[in-house]
Amino acid sequence: MPPTNNPPTADQFDLVSAIEQCARSGEFMQSILDVYEALEQTRTPKDAICLGGGACCRFDLFDHRLYATVGELALLQRAQPADISRLAMNRCPYQQGPKCLARENRPLGCRIFFCREKTDISEPDAYETPHNRISELHQHHNMPYAYVELISTLKLLHKFCR
Repeated sequence: MPPTNNPPTADQFDLVSAIEQCARSGEFMQSILDVYEALEQTRTPKDAICLGGGACCRFDLFDHRLYATVGELALLQRAQPADISRLAMNRCPYQQGPKCLARENRPLGCRIFFCREKTDISEPDAYETPHNRISELHQHHNMPYAYVELISTLKLLHKFCR
């Protein structure tokens, strides 16, 4: 992505470089996808079904904030955002109507959050165990690690990487 007239600060540039470094390692990217696949295979919450309405993408309605690692951001960048203007409303730009355009590469938080109230998947271990594994993968593959709030980071990346 070509830089804009306003170059990023050192911290912002480091994040962009970190995402690019992660994205270049196919083995690392596949390792994260393997964690996601293991999660899909092991969870069986009775009420955690997707109704395809897109309400789960509205973390703010549930007073939640979505976080992701640098590796997860690299995966997410594989998808083309539907509407980048949604970032101004603190909304996910990968949501198009009720559909997620980044479904295969969506972050862990998106994978364990369901908008129906009676889900047992919200147990702390449901997130912590795979998140810890992803953190370990960053270290194992010698990849830069950061854990950042998704929407504000996407805003930052869009601002400096258009």
